[in-house]
Amino acid sequence: MSPPPSAPEQSAVVLSMTDEDVVAQAATLVEANYRRTPARQPHHKDAFTWRVRGRRAVELMQALEPLMGKRRREQIGRALAAAKPGPNRKPYLTEIAEMAEMKGKGAHRAEIATRFNVRPKTVNALLRGDWRPMELVHAHTARIAEIEDALASAVGADTDIAWLAGILEGEGCFSTGVALRMTDRDVVSRAAGLMGATGVNVARREQEHWNDIWYTRIYGERARQLAERISPALGARRQRQVEALLVAGRTAHGQPRRTGSKRPTRLTVPPERLSRNIEIARRMAAGESGPVLAQEYGMTHQNVYYIASRYRDQIVCPSG
Repeated sequence: MSPPPSAPEQSAVVLSMTDEDVVAQAATLVEANYRRTPARQPHHKDAFTWRVRGRRAVELMQALEPLMGKRRREQIGRALAAAKPGPNRKPYLTEIAEMAEMKGKGAHRAEIATRFNVRPKTVNALLRGDWRPMELVHAHTARIAEIEDALASAVGADTDIAWLAGILEGEGCFSTGVALRMTDRDVVSRAAGLMGATGVNVARREQEHWNDIWYTRIYGERARQLAERISPALGARRQRQVEALLVAGRTAHGQPRRTGSKRPTRLTVPPERLSRNIEIARRMAAGESGPVLAQEYGMTHQNVYYIASRYRDQIVCPSG
């Protein structure tokens, strides 16, 4: 989500991803419409985007600001300083449903107007369905409650796990383990602590105008437990990656890879090294530089290229 520092009328919160189910669910929660942007290249995916502006964007940024890293908080601060939303406030559909409930319990329209910071005549118009039919209001409210219940069931009251699931949904990788790579060191450091990782490492920038990339990762049973824990809160694509990770873990513990195999699975490489090699192959397939990976992993670039070729068929979550 990106609240850009721009003119007051342009203050907005935007979400854009290639996972339609994730974007659609988020759009429902913020009561926005999303659109599809066709891919520009044959090997790219379509993007799905929603945007909220004005007073709603201000309210959403204020709610999100405590959860953001330093860079995002600075963006939000600039956007809020520039924002000058108009005096009229358009209530959310969930608020209209609350108005109807209060009205049904005998509340006066002036009381309802004060509660939701709108004019009394606006209350009458909303409850008549002048803006949205009440059937749509109740249907959308029910859908929001359904999503919120599902997320609450997935993460319980653990807001840290909910935050981590969101970060890994957008920026993580579930392959031979669970990994996170971002240019925001503070965000990666917080995630590393929640993941139980040993620390945060850096891949130095290749170009002067690029930022350093900070990364952390966990492997083995710790990674599988975390992936299984947050899987219900993830989108369909990430859930498939988690399932592949769990299947690979069961295979590594001695269960057969597939029925009818002519020869048993042989683990001639230690599990940690195998995980490292597959991760290198995945990152090379995603277009990262061999020399940079060589420096990061403490090996020659020739060894990196050999590993990328040797393990390319075992990549679980290639780029895209």
